[in-house]
Parts: sequence; structure tokens; C-alpha cells
Amino acid sequence: MAEGSKTDFAELALNGKNYLTWADDCQFHLEAMQLGKAIVRLGPNDIGLQLHEKAKAAIFLRRHIHPDLKMEYLEVKDPLILWTKLRERFGVQKHVMLPRAQQEWATLRFLDFKTVEAYNTAIHRIVAQLRFCGQIVTDLEMIEKTLQTFHPFNMVLQQQYRNNKYTKYCELVNMLLGAEAQNELLMQNYQKRPVGAAAVPEAHANFPSQGKRGSSRGRGRGRRNNQGPTRGTFKKQSQNGSGSSSNNGRGRGRGKGKSNPQQGDASASKHAGEGCFRCGSQQHWSRTCTTEKYLIDIYQEWKKRQNSEAHFIQAPVDATSGEHLELPQPAAHFEHAAINVDATTKSDTPLGKVDFDFDTDDLL
Repeated sequence: MAEGSKTDFAELALNGKNYLTWADDCQFHLEAMQLGKAIVRLGPNDIGLQLHEKAKAAIFLRRHIHPDLKMEYLEVKDPLILWTKLRERFGVQKHVMLPRAQQEWATLRFLDFKTVEAYNTAIHRIVAQLRFCGQIVTDLEMIEKTLQTFHPFNMVLQQQYRNNKYTKYCELVNMLLGAEAQNELLMQNYQKRPVGAAAVPEAHANFPSQGKRGSSRGRGRGRRNNQGPTRGTFKKQSQNGSGSSSNNGRGRGRGKGKSNPQQGDASASKHAGEGCFRCGSQQHWSRTCTTEKYLIDIYQEWKKRQNSEAHFIQAPVDATSGEHLELPQPAAHFEHAAINVDATTKSDTPLGKVDFDFDTDDLL
């Protein structure tokens, strides 16, 4: 292994809180370097290490301790002596860790965690600390700890898991993880839309068209399929079928396409029997009407009088008896013209034969 300033694992802290893990890492690495005898007290018949091997082990230990600890044990050259002093100083961490781990085990509850994975991580960490300190925790104790700390709402579920009689803690955890994943999927499907509602169609769904009207092909540049602005000019479709197509032709110039000769007849039959709604003439339509405005007004007034509206009037009802009351009849109003009649004046024209001579222009 190359000597250098880079450490292979976390160095020993100044307060020694990570001494237990640091000691295990040191033993593994020294054994891999074939220097495990450097930190072991040998018997009289055992063959010890050479000086350069002991120096190599000492360099490895000093590189993996805090700089302040390195200055404190600056005079120690033997790796066995350095290892022994560090163990005497920080080896009592088991006595500090054990009460804390026991307290965490006593207060551990399954219902205090949001997910099964978080609970599984916590229980394995506590059990590892207890086993390191010499207290053995079996799988049956872990299973019983988990089932006894279920939420009261899950009492039936807890009894079902207990009836399965698991012997390994990993089997129970795998079952809980699978049930949690299925419950999350069920809630996601429930929250997608209200109960009884149909599925929302896709926003970008494409449906094929049933048919194309006026599709034809022409000559020129660029394809056209009823999309986007066009380049070039196109003539309107004439009655004899000649002209350019406007749907599926090609860019510039005239297109040679098929026209619909029945289109003009359909437009004419649609307005057949209808005259000008402005002046009432049957000779032209309203868009080509050139009748004078005062004649149009006279026609419109006449047309309004032909289609008089009937208004529905509900008779009032007596609040006590519920009978319909008679509506008051309006006073009769007659239109009359004042005629000046002179009894002494005689007219040569007999009554009933009065001739009114009007000019045609007066009517218009």
C-alpha cells in the first residue's frame, strides 16, 4: 500500500466517539497488509515483526488519528504501545453506548415512523449497537417489537401478521414493504379523478379525417393541405370546372383540379322562391338591390303590419277566493276625421261617387 496523506477511512476523533468503528477498520487493514502482529502482544515462542514492518504499522496508525492526538503521542514509536494507550483511553465507549442503545430500544415504536423503510433503518442501527456492546437481540424479539407497536387502527392487520408466525424479521419487513407500496398505488389511482368520473382523453390525440372536400393536385412549388398561408395567386372556381384548386395543390401558379359543377346550382336552389327582403321584389336579391330608401321604408312598414304579434295577458286572481277577476275594459276610441258640412251648400257630385284624383308620384 502506498504511503501518503490520504486516509483509507475516517480518522479517530479527538473525543474518541468513533473509536469502536476506527479500531475495527485498523485491524482489517493491518491484517490485509500482513501487519496484524504489530498490535497484538506475542508469546515467547512467537516470531515477531521486523523493525521496518513495525515502523510501517506505526505510520499507518498515526495517519488515521486526529492531529492533536498525534502531537499528544508524539514520543510513542512502538505501534503496540500506541494501540494500547488509545484502547485504555477510549475503549470504555461500550459502557457509554450501551445505556443509550437500550433507551432507544425501549422507546422504539413502529407507529412513530412515516414509512416502513425509516423504521427498518432505525431498528437495525439500534440492534447493531446492542450486539456490539455484548447484548444479543434475536429476530423473534425484533418481530415482537414491531407487531406490539402497531397503530391501534391497524389492530386487525397486526393480528393477521401475527397469525402468519414469521420466524425471521426480514420476512415480516418484506411483507410490510410490499403492502406499503400497494397502498400508495391504490391512493394514487383514487386521487386521479372523482369516483364515477370518466377518464380524461389525451390532450394530443389525433383522429383521422372522414373525408376531404375539394382536394386536388396542381403544379408548382410546395405542397398544400389546407394548412398555413399560401404563396401565389389562385383564381376562383368557375362554372365550367376550369381554374385552380385551393386544397391540395402545389405552391405557385395555376393548379389543374376538379371543380364541382353542382355547387352553383345548389346555391341557386337554396335561394329559390325568395326575393329581396328589403323591397320585396322577386327580380333580384338584397345584395344587388338598388331601390330607393323611401320605398324600402314603405315596404318594411307594410310588412310589419302583415305580421302583427299577439300578446298573452293573464287575468288577475283573487287572493282569498282564487277566482279570476275580470279585466277592466278600455274605453272605446274611434279615429274620426272632422268634416265641415254646410247644409246650405249643394254639390253636383252624387254621394258615393266622389272621385279622388291622385297623381302616381304622390303615392311614391
